[in-house]
Amino acid sequence: IKQRSYSVIPQRDIISHLGGEHMNSAGIKCRAGANDFFACHYAYRSLCELMYTCGNVKRPVYCECVSMGYPEPTSIDGSGTSLEFSCEVI
Repeated sequence: IKQRSYSVIPQRDIISHLGGEHMNSAGIKCRAGANDFFACHYAYRSLCELMYTCGNVKRPVYCECVSMGYPEPTSIDGSGTSLEFSCEVI
């Protein structure tokens, strides 16, 4: 399984570090508060970090990402639709 899998290991995620790193792993930042020990293990937070760091190819950012402190995206299609409106509709 180690030959065909890839692990994403957020910094300060205690649980992810228990198994140790193997050759197919990548570390990502965790922007949660320093005293929030289990927030770095939250899968949505890791997904938000990947979208923020690597880009999301014109796909909308998840509403949860903004609530976790990631910046609100700007409209790229010129529609002027705000993230607040989009998140309320969902």
